[in-house]
Amino acid sequence: CLDIQFVVDDTGSMASAISSVKGDISEIIEAAEEVSGGDLRLGLVTYKDTIEVDCELTDDLSKVISAVNGLFASGGGDGPEVSSESINFVATGMATDECSVTASPGEYREECAKLAVIVTDQVAGECQGGGRADSFVSVADAAAAAKEQNIFVSALQVGSRTTAREELQVYTDVTGGIYANIGSG
Repeated sequence: CLDIQFVVDDTGSMASAISSVKGDISEIIEAAEEVSGGDLRLGLVTYKDTIEVDCELTDDLSKVISAVNGLFASGGGDGPEVSSESINFVATGMATDECSVTASPGEYREECAKLAVIVTDQVAGECQGGGRADSFVSVADAAAAAKEQNIFVSALQVGSRTTAREELQVYTDVTGGIYANIGSG
């Protein structure tokens, strides 16, 4: 069995990447179903300066397809975005006090392979809404939280920002996930 949380930056600079995900979601799900042996759950969490649960982990794949097709890029332009907070949220189910979240991401099944796939072009930053520096979840801390929960974090980088690549590779190095650059946004 396999549980996958997609963690997607949905700021304006991600329009092209989001369009690609929408066009490829059926093939992505088909491949994941094959790998999972037919026991697959997917979820979708998006972020900008706050975290939104678009679809908690579910085996109703039509809900995930609908959530993905409902994605649109907007806002941003003020980077950084809350990528590390989002990874920590899907790994632990908890967010820092400053992070506004819309729902629970759902829980990974203990007995299944667990994967989080982050898609972004930006570096990590804190949630908006008070910004206490002591509450910011670092990339290293988010990666450690994922590893503690046996979650592999794979990263798809849009664009060529070196600092974003370095941060994304922390997730993949710590958890055993895969890093890939998928070109410009």
